[in-house]
Amino acid sequence: MTVTPAGGPASNRFTETLKRLHRRYVGLVPPMSFVIGFTYDTFTLKRIDLLFDNLLLLSYLFLSSIALIVLGRIDLRHTERKFFIERQNWCVVLLHFCMGSLFSAYTILYFKSAAVGQSYIFVALLVLILLVNEFVRHGLSQLKMLLIMHTFCSFAFFTFFLPVMTSRMDLETFVNGGLLSMALTAFIWLGIYGLNIKGLWREKYGVFLPPGLLFVLMCLVYTMNWIPPVPLSVQEIGIFRGVRKTEEGRYEVRYRKPTDWEVGRRDDRIFEYTPGDTVFCYTSVFAPTEMKQRIIHHWQWFNKEGEWTTTDQIGYDIVGGRDGGWRGFTRKKNVGPGRWRIDVMTEDGKVIGRVPMNIILVKRRPTEMARELK
Repeated sequence: MTVTPAGGPASNRFTETLKRLHRRYVGLVPPMSFVIGFTYDTFTLKRIDLLFDNLLLLSYLFLSSIALIVLGRIDLRHTERKFFIERQNWCVVLLHFCMGSLFSAYTILYFKSAAVGQSYIFVALLVLILLVNEFVRHGLSQLKMLLIMHTFCSFAFFTFFLPVMTSRMDLETFVNGGLLSMALTAFIWLGIYGLNIKGLWREKYGVFLPPGLLFVLMCLVYTMNWIPPVPLSVQEIGIFRGVRKTEEGRYEVRYRKPTDWEVGRRDDRIFEYTPGDTVFCYTSVFAPTEMKQRIIHHWQWFNKEGEWTTTDQIGYDIVGGRDGGWRGFTRKKNVGPGRWRIDVMTEDGKVIGRVPMNIILVKRRPTEMARELK
């Protein structure tokens, strides 16, 4: 039996194979690393208010920052250490994996949430940055794009990390998260340029202006309600004919019994209404432990002028910490036919969920069925 020594022909062939694959698919390495990091955390992170998960995310933030400093110093020839140069490709993989993981922590709740639509705007901004980065393949310009991506992902991280740590969720907390991401970006640039402060000052507009514009844009879309108010998220939402709390602490809901071809229907968003009926809107809203918020259901009707008119604002308080979210419901009688929707909002007007409803007048009350929600 022949044993091939370490570093022998078999080892060399394997190394050469890896190098050929890397040269062939080098352009796919950064986006694939990002996607793998994003997917990994989507399936492994349980709750964003758990100590272990937050320590893991903080480690991603630290490692991605170090990787950026190393790559920046190599690209700008501020270091010639062989140890770093030989591991440059691994730094690229590590950087994009960590950024994907950081961003996934923001969106993980919304891919499982009834309010997923709002997070698309946030995701769209990231996809745009990723696409632009793919067309920038040289020197300082690529480094600047990587810093913008990192600023974006760290902003996403601080957006939910600060509310978890402080049990506060408001515009001031959101802005503070953005300022922290900007400070981290400045620290990374200082790490890249080191003692060459004059070189950094010559590039000041290209270095600090894009992250600054990103910061302003993020604050703008937040105030315009275009992105969800992390870390709150609607876990379940539905329209029912009746809702009651059972002795076991669960909620029993009633809705029209589906026909054989209505596969998957589990509430009454098309509501067959008879005089005297009451319409119920049930929601479960996740919030981190110790966070207290007041949730308001805005009942809105699409009037004849083609505008949404709020007819009722009914609120209740929630307390964070429950895996399935804090459960509650509101109800309304004497609703007219037509298009309705219920916006689930915070007290300061941030939309965290929405359910559409169509009221249809019928002569006979439909047959109902019941099920329990945990």
